[in-house]
Amino acid sequence: MRCILITDADTGLGAGLVRQYAADGWRVIAACSGRGANMRRPNIEVVAYDATAEDSAPRLAAQIGDRPLDVIIDCAAVTAGNDGHVADIIRHDWMATMTVAAFAPAKLALALRDNLQRGASPKLVAISSFAASIGACTAGHSYSFRAAKAALNSIWRSFSIEWRPLGIGCLLLAPDTGADTDRSPAEIAAALKRTINGADVDSSGAFLDARGTHILW
Repeated sequence: MRCILITDADTGLGAGLVRQYAADGWRVIAACSGRGANMRRPNIEVVAYDATAEDSAPRLAAQIGDRPLDVIIDCAAVTAGNDGHVADIIRHDWMATMTVAAFAPAKLALALRDNLQRGASPKLVAISSFAASIGACTAGHSYSFRAAKAALNSIWRSFSIEWRPLGIGCLLLAPDTGADTDRSPAEIAAALKRTINGADVDSSGAFLDARGTHILW
């Protein structure tokens, strides 16, 4: 049975991906800070994970042990802040957003790299945002959110270069493009799943929307 780990698995997009992969017969490891009681199924394992905690990555890695992972999806659940103007930026909020959106996913990926190497056609996926695009930027707000997601993109792009020889594909997916405003969360999760399942190591380093279309860096 193929195995996937999904973070922030008890809310929003993460929960939708858990349900859909489980329905497809995957073994799903649902990592979340809540209890996740509503997700418990024979092929869903709920494990504790809090991206804000300093020791979150090694603690999760210890729970996984040496099990192979075919896919990791880090949903990095952060929302755009209230920094509508550069004068509104608060250092504490900025650092908190950067920790959850970029630092924690990077540390988790490093902690579970060996597990991915044991998987079949392994893929490391991060849920980014259209707001991370510098080339397509048309707004002047949400500075900390945009910066954190851009940092995530930069880290994953580096992973894609360093980990290609290991056979690990690294993808950045943005579920929030304008083309998807008419789609339900379940439809977006399904579209993301199709893009992930259809990707291979040659797709590594790509920044894509839910439909698999490339987004400007």
